[in-house]
Amino acid sequence: MASQKINPKECPQFLNEFFTFQRVVKIKSERTLESYYIDLRIFLRYVKLTKGNIRADMPMRDITISDVPLEWVRDFSKLDILNYLSYVVTDDGRLYCKLGCRSEESALRWFLSFGSKAEILSPEPFRQAFNNELRRTLKIYENT
Repeated sequence: MASQKINPKECPQFLNEFFTFQRVVKIKSERTLESYYIDLRIFLRYVKLTKGNIRADMPMRDITISDVPLEWVRDFSKLDILNYLSYVVTDDGRLYCKLGCRSEESALRWFLSFGSKAEILSPEPFRQAFNNELRRTLKIYENT
């Protein structure tokens, strides 16, 4: 997978804060953060597609995320997560976005709980549904 530099102008403020925290406090490498950036950008584009006022036929690559409010992520329900998983996982269980499953699992799990700073609706069922689906997907990748 080619490296992709983080574009702070493309990110909402809360995402830039996440990257700063990961870079300074958690001492994550730029390569790790770039992987998070790619995964989280796909997630936030999906959030905007479902909650924003944009055309349903707009290509994902054309959806900007700089204006995605944190409230949209906080208000994501268990059903919303299952719909997202249906969106990014194909019928055979492989990731639609073709990204590294392990990094996506850790990035999204951390982001969705947002370090306990964001009050996400039903965080434990949220994480459980997400983790169960990702474990199923990981098994497919581990067997290939």
